[in-house]
Amino acid sequence: MEEFVVSDLCESKDIQSVALLDGDGFVKAIEPNQEKNNHLMSQLGNNLNNSKEFQSTTLITDKHIILVQKLERNYTLIAFCLAKCNLGAIRHQISAATDRLNAYLKASSR
Repeated sequence: MEEFVVSDLCESKDIQSVALLDGDGFVKAIEPNQEKNNHLMSQLGNNLNNSKEFQSTTLITDKHIILVQKLERNYTLIAFCLAKCNLGAIRHQISAATDRLNAYLKASSR
């Protein structure tokens, strides 16, 4: 299930990569699956997941917009987008993915 949601998000032309991290910061699903992506997403997730102050955050750099969304069971969804993306559309897609993943994570924790 996780792989399908991550893969669906990566079909957007504005999203370059997406990762789902578990509560320990390990990559559970990632697209595209490249070694440098795995390391970068894991590092980013570990640094941001320690904060209890946000449910979601957006980081804006010169080349990317990075969206980080906390999920059930301390999972984290991270999306790297092009700097000139349609942020509203991306946030809508992330919201839908969050709902799907949270429902799955709640059901699988029983």
